[in-house]
Amino acid sequence: ESRPPPPKPGPDPSPAPPKPGAKLWILIIEETAEATASRGQWFTDAPLKARIDAKGHRFVVADQHAKDKTGAATADLAPWINRTKTLPHLFLILPDGGVVYSGALPSNPAELLSLLTEKGG
Repeated sequence: ESRPPPPKPGPDPSPAPPKPGAKLWILIIEETAEATASRGQWFTDAPLKARIDAKGHRFVVADQHAKDKTGAATADLAPWINRTKTLPHLFLILPDGGVVYSGALPSNPAELLSLLTEKGG
């Protein structure tokens, strides 16, 4: 499974309570053309990578204009892209599609690691 589950039904449900030990989908929706060169730090930060690996989280970065082979909006990401309010936008998603966090992407890997810890990941 390479994509997060679809969101739970509803226009914009309240955040789900943190679930300690849950394997989260870490989904970032961005405008790839505006991603900075420093974005690579997200993939090479040792403490963040260690936490993601240890907890079994999945990390996905997608462009807000993600398209499938036919040129249509990517069906598996469209529900998440439609819920995006800021760019880059971060979703921390439970395996059942519940969202424990939806908001602006923290400014650095240490802040993301802190957020993951706070939300039970």
